[in-house]
Amino acid sequence: MDSNPTERGAKPRTNRNNQQRGNNQSHRVVRKVPPRAASDRQNIYITSKTDFKAQHKRCEDLLNSGAKEIYLHCMGYSITRGLNLALRLIQNSDGALSYAINTSTIQLVDELHPLCDEDDITFRQRNNSALHIKIFNSSLFDIVVPKLPAQPVLPAPDYKLVRWLGLTEFEILVNLCGLLVFTITLAFKISGTFNNVFPEMMSDWFSIFSPLFFIDICNAYFCVIVGIRMYLDSDNKRKALHRFMWSTYFLVLIAIFKYLLCLKLSGKTGLEYSEVFSPIFVLLQLVAVRACQLPNSI
Repeated sequence: MDSNPTERGAKPRTNRNNQQRGNNQSHRVVRKVPPRAASDRQNIYITSKTDFKAQHKRCEDLLNSGAKEIYLHCMGYSITRGLNLALRLIQNSDGALSYAINTSTIQLVDELHPLCDEDDITFRQRNNSALHIKIFNSSLFDIVVPKLPAQPVLPAPDYKLVRWLGLTEFEILVNLCGLLVFTITLAFKISGTFNNVFPEMMSDWFSIFSPLFFIDICNAYFCVIVGIRMYLDSDNKRKALHRFMWSTYFLVLIAIFKYLLCLKLSGKTGLEYSEVFSPIFVLLQLVAVRACQLPNSI
């Protein structure tokens, strides 16, 4: 019996090095040059055969000659040499240099030349770890801030209704909310649901139109505040006054129309409906003139 039996569930041990040695005995390994970047002075490739002092002097000469950054490339057993070289450069710079490290895996190709003439040349691929060290000048006076490309200016949305009426989106929203409440109260008055509960309010048309008068007051307050701020902050005083006057015309005509309509429905005036709607006709003419004066209105 064997003194050391194989453990249950474990793989049988194989000597990979012995197999490689057996292959190397029948072939001669010729290692190809690993892929390199473009040949320039800033890329320095470190191997285990190069002189450490010579490479250190070369890096110092490059940095002293005005180069803002250099790159040290090393792989395999030369990684330790590359780290030592980078640390030596940084220690001797008194804080003027900094570094950044990046790792990668490089695919190498070896040629296997047979020792006898009967076999052909074969190729073997293998992977090797590589280290790339960037050494750059960390001085604040040498930092070049890149200019960002100009962002494309998106055109502002063209709301023709807003331009024609001269109202902002907030004013239109307030008008719609008031119109919704007015519609509900008008439906209750016509159906007679709350005539017994609120007889005085349901019989008075001014109470029914109260939501519309309330939004007129809110819009008037909003227009006054916006007009003052535009007049004080804007360089174009004429434009601010023009907007304030237009908002005033709009609100006054709408308020007069609502007041005359309440009087007509309550039977307190003998005006015809054409006379009651005259403020609306005037407002439509002003809107038409404003639409024609605005650029690109059609």
